[in-house]
Amino acid sequence: PRRLIALQDLDKNNVKLHPFKVIKAFVLCEVESGHFTENDETIDSKYFGINELPQLSEDKTTREQISFCFRANEQKNWETIFD
Repeated sequence: PRRLIALQDLDKNNVKLHPFKVIKAFVLCEVESGHFTENDETIDSKYFGINELPQLSEDKTTREQISFCFRANEQKNWETIFD
């Protein structure tokens, strides 16, 4: 982990309301080693440019949230977003 990008309340920032409280942490990380292994939750892992994103499940993560992650990566003095 390199930097905390944002802490957001799922109910305030995503399409679908949930019966439970979720706070999402967006963290800028750097890959140091290892490899992806398919598991029960995820069958593949890939990197995408901001203009190459596949269809999203926006009740989990929105385009705006991904967009501010890209901006945080580009800006040396990123100010963490807090709800």
